[in-house]
Amino acid sequence: MVKRINFGDDIFFLAMKIKHLKYAAELELSPELFRDNIAEELEFVFSALQKIYSSLKKSSLVINRGEYIKNLLRLMHSFTALIDDIAAGEAGYAAMVADQRDALNHSRRAMGPAIEEIAQLLTQYDEAGEEGKDIISEEEYKHLLSEETD
Repeated sequence: MVKRINFGDDIFFLAMKIKHLKYAAELELSPELFRDNIAEELEFVFSALQKIYSSLKKSSLVINRGEYIKNLLRLMHSFTALIDDIAAGEAGYAAMVADQRDALNHSRRAMGPAIEEIAQLLTQYDEAGEEGKDIISEEEYKHLLSEETD
């Protein structure tokens, strides 16, 4: 069975999650109500970004891959900025997730290499320019010419 990933919708949904976490950072939330939820949301967003990044990195045949990679890079920058705000104590809920500081710092450090790799991928797309859009790679030829077996 073919596993289908809806990169556009997934990226959009994560963008909304990050936006809501940024809005929540401006509020004075009750720790007893929101501490666990905020920590879980931050962990979820980090994990989902990593999974999408890994899938896009492996899948060169995805239609609109360059656009997804560009949007993913924006999301990663946005998420790392949020983590930086939390670490600096600028987020209203920073004190609530203080016990998660090590995990957040790990997430921040883990994003660095991924962001650099994505920036390199985008550079490759930019260098290919319009010429690269109509070129079929060797991997695509193999995929197109292979016989499907079920």
